[in-house]
Amino acid sequence: MRNLKIEISEDKLKKEFTLIQHGVEDGYKALPNHNEIILYFQWKEFYKKEIELWNENKFKNGLPLQSWIYANRLKYIGKNATNLTDREILRAFKITGIHIGNSFHSPFYIQQFIKDYNIKSIYDCSGGWGHRLLGAWDIAYIYNDINPEVVKGCQKMSEYFNLSDKIFYNQDCSKLTPKENYDAVFTCPPYYNIEHYTDMGAENLSYPDFLIWWKQTIKAACLDKSSCKYFAYIINHKLKADMNACVLELGLKQIQEIPLGKVNYSHLNSDKRLNGTKQEFLIIFAK
Repeated sequence: MRNLKIEISEDKLKKEFTLIQHGVEDGYKALPNHNEIILYFQWKEFYKKEIELWNENKFKNGLPLQSWIYANRLKYIGKNATNLTDREILRAFKITGIHIGNSFHSPFYIQQFIKDYNIKSIYDCSGGWGHRLLGAWDIAYIYNDINPEVVKGCQKMSEYFNLSDKIFYNQDCSKLTPKENYDAVFTCPPYYNIEHYTDMGAENLSYPDFLIWWKQTIKAACLDKSSCKYFAYIINHKLKADMNACVLELGLKQIQEIPLGKVNYSHLNSDKRLNGTKQEFLIIFAK
């Protein structure tokens, strides 16, 4: 049986980090195309479900799953089992609809926010794979995530690139107010249940309970920290109204709404559950 693995050279990692350090002119218009570092440190967790399905090799349309994927990729990209890379096989799960899986963001969104608002320190209460950790490479950054394996990956990432002023938590963000001071919260919470990120996360709650969790997170992250001036988060069009309403109910004032990426673009474009116009936004609130 073929054991799937993501392998990325040290040279590629260093080149991508240099690119992130230099930034891009696109800022909020950037697409989530810089993911070599994320995959190197997080691939086992990022593709956990895909690897489980691959190893189980259950039948699909009368063929063992592995054989079905090989046949599909031969038909659509002209590569046989020998020529296919492991990355192409893992991507095939989403492309063919076997498993939607996880998705990427861009480190340049947080960079632009830092520049626009002269931010010196940030708390990311739902830190995820590490895109924002990389984008905040040169300021004080507090990372939290409920998934311990993802936290370990980000810690290794930080150590590898010798990132300074980085603090890591592994807690439920609705119950955590970091002891450290910070200027702003910048995060990307789960889009409810569109992606199943972890069995421990808020995506497993009912929708009413998810919104309660969201309010508790806002309070713990921003309202209970006197040093925090801004609360900024990334969200898609489908959940924007309900989640913004939660923030406004707690007394914060919306000061900016910024479309991210290209018009009608979403990092979840292949997910049919989004329906209609696909767009993500950075919503910025002030106390």
